[in-house]
Amino acid sequence: MCQSIERIAQFVNQTTIRYHVQDMTAKKRVYLDNAASTPVDERVVAQMEPYWTSIMANPDSIHEDGVAAARALEQARGSVAAALGCRDDEVTFVSGGTEANNAAIFGLIRSVQKGRPLDSMHIITSAIEHSSVRACFEVLAEEGVRVTFLDVDETGRVHFEDLEHAVTSDTVLVSLMYVNNEVGTIADMHKVRSCVRSARKRFGSSFPYFHADASQALPWLSCNVDDLGVDLMTLDGHKMYAPKGIGALYHRRDTPLEALLHGGSQEQGLRPGTPPIPLIVGFGAGVAYLEAERDSYTADIGRLRDYLVSEVKRAVPQCLENGPPTSMRIPGNANLSFPPHDAEQMVLELDARGMSVSTRSACLKDKQGGSSVIFALYGDRERAHTAVRFSLSRYTTKEDIDHAIAAILETIHKLDVHAG
Repeated sequence: MCQSIERIAQFVNQTTIRYHVQDMTAKKRVYLDNAASTPVDERVVAQMEPYWTSIMANPDSIHEDGVAAARALEQARGSVAAALGCRDDEVTFVSGGTEANNAAIFGLIRSVQKGRPLDSMHIITSAIEHSSVRACFEVLAEEGVRVTFLDVDETGRVHFEDLEHAVTSDTVLVSLMYVNNEVGTIADMHKVRSCVRSARKRFGSSFPYFHADASQALPWLSCNVDDLGVDLMTLDGHKMYAPKGIGALYHRRDTPLEALLHGGSQEQGLRPGTPPIPLIVGFGAGVAYLEAERDSYTADIGRLRDYLVSEVKRAVPQCLENGPPTSMRIPGNANLSFPPHDAEQMVLELDARGMSVSTRSACLKDKQGGSSVIFALYGDRERAHTAVRFSLSRYTTKEDIDHAIAAILETIHKLDVHAG
């Protein structure tokens, strides 16, 4: 009887979920939360499909089916390597951006740790990194590593002079994100590269190594590793029209890196475990499409973003635009504060009007308070508590933006009336 009840409950839950999804797709919704997760390109889905059921073998198997899976794995690796301008064996597939960041930061420190005590090492990052970077630095600080969190200016960039001053002969790692996930700031990677190389020359050392979280970058910017000067770089599939659950870590040859997982020789021994071939195929395909088509949509999306911002600011005088000028941010990002209205209430009101946006990184949804990124930029609590992020994709249309503008104005009007 109990098992029957459990089966009935399971069926009801599944049915409820299915009808809820059908209801969401039946009515007009505008999705402007692409910094949290993008839709999967339909062409990517099509390329993945055979690897769920037809070419399903383990790529480590030596039979024909296994060889076919291994070939698909290496083709995807080659696609990512081509986009990054690196060797195939410098690309390691992982589960996503969080794992890649952890593998880069802890992997480097654990490798270097073998030759020196933790308290002799110094690492540098910024005050507005993604939580999967910041948390690594906080853990290492608790273990005794000396950590510097660099402040940023109102554009979201670190002060280059502060970075130069922070680097010492003990600095083993500089980790700075390429594109900020909340305000879309594009880091001046060439200046960071110059600082890192100057420090190596000055101290006669291979240190510091340079890691960049580029999870938000590839849909909008080239990520050629030699041009950027990085030794380690993070990519995340579901930020670039590929599936969730897959990402990659670029790892330059001769950069020390210790595996955090053990039990197999897959991925050059850095990430043991059976590779998820369908996800990897999708990731490789997504990267290839972006490289081929990026220039065809970025300018159009930038104009839509500018139209959204200008129309909202014109109609809502108290609205504040957060982050850098358009020349220093990716085309798909807009971040606006609507004082005195709480950002989470804004998000819920907009959701009721068929619009998906966010207040800050989705990874911080359980944290209390406003955006720590906006507070780091301006030191203004109200501005941080009223900030809403709008992130467009290559699929965003003028109709979507007009719908969004109407929803924002309706929401502000309602909140103003209730506040009055």
